[in-house]
Amino acid sequence: MATHFAAGILVGGLAIVIGMVALRDAAPAMAKPMLPVKSITAAHAEVVASAETEPVPSVDDAADDAAIWVHPTDASKSLILATDKQNGVFVYTLSGKQQQTIAAGRLNNIDLRQDVGGLAGAGEAIAIATNRTSKTIDLFVIDAAGVIRTAGKLASGFDDPYGASLYKNPRSGQLFAFACDKGGLVRQWEITSESGRLAGREVRSFHVGAQAEGMVCDDEAGIFYIGEEGAGVWAYAADASLPAGEQTRKLVIAGAPHGLLAADVEGLAIARAQGEQPMLVVSSQGNSSFHFHELGGAYGHRGSIVVKATIGSSAADGGAVQETDGIEVLAAPLGPAFPGGVMVVQDGKNAPMAQNFKLIDFRLVLAALKPASASPASTKTTTGGGK
Repeated sequence: MATHFAAGILVGGLAIVIGMVALRDAAPAMAKPMLPVKSITAAHAEVVASAETEPVPSVDDAADDAAIWVHPTDASKSLILATDKQNGVFVYTLSGKQQQTIAAGRLNNIDLRQDVGGLAGAGEAIAIATNRTSKTIDLFVIDAAGVIRTAGKLASGFDDPYGASLYKNPRSGQLFAFACDKGGLVRQWEITSESGRLAGREVRSFHVGAQAEGMVCDDEAGIFYIGEEGAGVWAYAADASLPAGEQTRKLVIAGAPHGLLAADVEGLAIARAQGEQPMLVVSSQGNSSFHFHELGGAYGHRGSIVVKATIGSSAADGGAVQETDGIEVLAAPLGPAFPGGVMVVQDGKNAPMAQNFKLIDFRLVLAALKPASASPASTKTTTGGGK
């Protein structure tokens, strides 16, 4: 598929309600996109995706979440691990071609970490996915060639496992899994290795308050973010061993009617691009947009995008992205197709085909956003107590 893009004009304007978090621990220059965004002063910039994955085999609501595995020696051979929540995990190349599948059941959310020390073999990575068939957290290992294999299961204790995220403690190197059920109950496990199989030990649980799914961990800062679908994005300390006084949660990005996000608040991702302030990325499913907030401080809103089309798409809507669930961002060079990194988003409407995932050149996203120095201050602070 083609790998050049076009960007559109931003339209509309919105206000924002954000909160603050007080938790402990806080490549070559990228080429510019061919066509710059014409305005960076309003709400949604329109961008065009350059590639898409093959549709998942299941019909109706099936494609859900994605994670990106980086090839250890050739970034252009990196892969996308994605879930079909009626079927299992599917592995795609950066051109969208399906390369492998594991029929593991109704897998919902997925996440992975590379450089996992002695938990796996040399050069191997670990992935987790919530399995709604077996009510487990499924564990996978990805070898240095990108081949994925099953490596264990954790009993979730949930009637309906939903969201999932991994956290690697930067000080101890320990790997932890977070997962939640549909009602907002969150559990955290330390991942261990026993007799060549992966296992886990539960270290804590807490309740968000209502339905939640999207989650992501900022390993460097030690913060766990989770989206309460009707309320916004909460931040918690990712380290369960911290004193109780450092475990207080904060609502850092508010949803409707007080903020930019339109329910449901869905997928979350962290974007770290060279020379840029790290950002928290949020899928606003209710208006099919993606919002970018600077990490920490006032979580300043850098802007938002909508995907208006996908080059080469045969979808009736030209490959526009609607009603997205899961997202992932890797803002690092991934070969000639994505020299500035890639943003992967689930497309909830891909008729007449089944759902799939769209791939966006991350250079376009950066071009659409306000400069970090121009990020607006918050207009209101909203906090909430732990549950």
